[in-house]
Amino acid sequence: MLEGLEGWQLLCLAGVVWIGIVIVRELIDRRLERAQERLQGPQVARVYLNGIEIGSLPVAQHKAMLARARRDFGLYLSQAINTVLLGGRMLLALFVFVPVVWLAALTLCLLVEPAEAGTIVKELLAILQQESAEKVGLFVQGVLQASLFLASFLVGVSYFMSHGRLYGYRDVFKEAVHYQLRQELEAPAHGVVSVLYWGVDPQGDEPWVHQA
Repeated sequence: MLEGLEGWQLLCLAGVVWIGIVIVRELIDRRLERAQERLQGPQVARVYLNGIEIGSLPVAQHKAMLARARRDFGLYLSQAINTVLLGGRMLLALFVFVPVVWLAALTLCLLVEPAEAGTIVKELLAILQQESAEKVGLFVQGVLQASLFLASFLVGVSYFMSHGRLYGYRDVFKEAVHYQLRQELEAPAHGVVSVLYWGVDPQGDEPWVHQA
């Protein structure tokens, strides 16, 4: 099915799939969070700076701050700029991963079947030395498409494993709230702020916690 696609079409398809996965994941996370809130007891949002608790506030107040931040249209512009830069970094990483895929495949062949690797290299050279430029072009196009597909998978995995931080993803809405919390709690301007929701299961004494 992918053989008839041009290189740019393959990239667009990978981008659409990635955006779809991100949207579905976000919707699932929000649904799970709402379900957990209905099942759990009272909650408190604890604020941490570099892993050290510096204060707390009701979860409802923290969510109200997030809601106000999401009504700031200037933040949407900042988020859009960050998204464009993020896409550029991921596209650059995609092309960087292509030779990595080739090198990994060659190394694996040499380690597992050295003789078979030599045969494959000879066959590749024979194909590239054909007089038909069309056949050579189609072969190179097929190899590049397969490499781009694998590279897209690697970039996607690295994105989700790092929650986008590897490519410079920023949630400007949360950052705006964190800045406001720093001011209200008189915390230092430097350091990583994180907010965790803490609560107690109404059917037991075990506390629960999740990232805000």
